Amino acid sequence: MQDSISLPCFKSADFWEPKAPRPEKRIETLDCAFANGFKTLVALRPLLPTVNDSELAHIISSTKNISHGYYSGPLYLKNIDEALIPKETIEKLSVEKLQPHWMPPGNDFYKIKKPGQMEYLSSIIEQSGKKLFEGAAEAIQFLKHEKY
Repeated sequence: MQDSISLPCFKSADFWEPKAPRPEKRIETLDCAFANGFKTLVALRPLLPTVNDSELAHIISSTKNISHGYYSGPLYLKNIDEALIPKETIEKLSVEKLQPHWMPPGNDFYKIKKPGQMEYLSSIIEQSGKKLFEGAAEAIQFLKHEKY
């Protein structure tokens, strides 16, 4: 059995995920699932460009002992909204307008990434002895073939 939680942030959870359970509650749920034999994963998805390195490190240190791996991916927005990401921040990010492969034709989105953020995330996950996957499907395939 596999289980996955989304945990893209701590400090800005009220802003980005106002209706989701608190990060601490999600970690508690993950811990319970792990303790009961589930092969658990953490989704740092979307990888929010406003989250700093110390917050990413906190997410990994809080979940590395109760997770078998992580998956992540960039933030996609239909429109660039200064209420979500201030203009001065957007100017420092990589922003690409595209048609995602997972959406029906005619659905352009902005793919937003913070330069170096995914590389940093990958390095701290590797240091924790875990794996970072490009998506849930890749992570689940790994868990199906690994023995824990």
